[in-house]
Amino acid sequence: MKALVLVLGLTLGQTTTAQASDTPQPSGEVSLPLRELLPLLATKRDVGAEPKVAVLRASLRGQPAEAGLWVSGHFELDVDVERGVVTVPLLDLGARAVLAPAEGSGVPLRQDGPWLAAVVPAGRHSVDFRALLPGRAVKLVTAPGVPPVPLVLDMDDAAFAVDGATVVREWGGAAVLPDRGVYGVTSRPLQSAVKPAVVTRPPVEPSVLSAQARWVSTLEGQARHEVSLTLAVDRPSPLTVDLPAGQRLLRARLNGAWVALPKDGEPWVVTVTPSSLGAAQASLELSLTQDFGVLHLSGALELEEPGLSWPTKTWKVEATLPQVFRYSRTGGSLSDAAEPSPASGEVPGTSLRFAQHLVGAQRPKVALRYAVELDGRYFR
Repeated sequence: MKALVLVLGLTLGQTTTAQASDTPQPSGEVSLPLRELLPLLATKRDVGAEPKVAVLRASLRGQPAEAGLWVSGHFELDVDVERGVVTVPLLDLGARAVLAPAEGSGVPLRQDGPWLAAVVPAGRHSVDFRALLPGRAVKLVTAPGVPPVPLVLDMDDAAFAVDGATVVREWGGAAVLPDRGVYGVTSRPLQSAVKPAVVTRPPVEPSVLSAQARWVSTLEGQARHEVSLTLAVDRPSPLTVDLPAGQRLLRARLNGAWVALPKDGEPWVVTVTPSSLGAAQASLELSLTQDFGVLHLSGALELEEPGLSWPTKTWKVEATLPQVFRYSRTGGSLSDAAEPSPASGEVPGTSLRFAQHLVGAQRPKVALRYAVELDGRYFR
């Protein structure tokens, strides 16, 4: 089958006048196969005008920070191109700039040489970006075709100062004007904006600041034993209480609230918390009982305090015992704090006072001898 041949006549000349002139005009004919002519015609149709790009609107904002200057921008583009996409240069942010995600139309951005550029097809587009320019002195340059607009700074005048010849002060901030498309921003933090160092209070070592104990006994030997502890603690901490043999715990209060008592034979561990939020003290009150047996004409008594797992600064004991006896200390860690004297208050008896300083884990105690007081009672 023979290939189709299209005969194309080309007449070289522009006007009838030129053809009628005395100078002969060249002319000729050429024959081309159709398959070779069609690509030539397609190439002619593809050759068109250059893409037209216009930046209709632009806005720039900046915010000084400790790490540098945060810059965000918004651009509205109008692109006229027959097919494909166009790369539109917008800004030169410098090699150290860090691009961050920004809310916008989703127009892709890429680095085109030194320029941050948008890749867009034909039509109108909104382009948004956000980037961090590290350092105290930074510079950014707008691409040709981007309208000169001020770089508005959102900042706290009490925290940062911005220096430069093109800086215009505004209420609540400043604006940087471009110099032939170049923005220079130098920011520095103010001394008053430096936050004071946070001082962390070291934890309080749990201890017993003071312990006050009071004994009251009858002639039948029924004794009540009250213990009041002032504790140094600033966070929940466990305190082990070792109850003396022969004594029974009736009740206990921590910071004025009743606490559960231990079962017989079990060690008692109390979780001590400060008395209030931010406080560094607590209180623990114990009420115990002990049966010494009937007090005879003479005999011995031993007053023993609970053992505590925390060190105790001072432990004071006051005992109110039947006044018909004469008492003397015979041993124990507690020493005499005062001479025996008549008890004051509602309970009659003889008042004995003892004390011990810097108590460890042992139980403070005092051993007493008693005998009927005969002097001045039955004989002259």
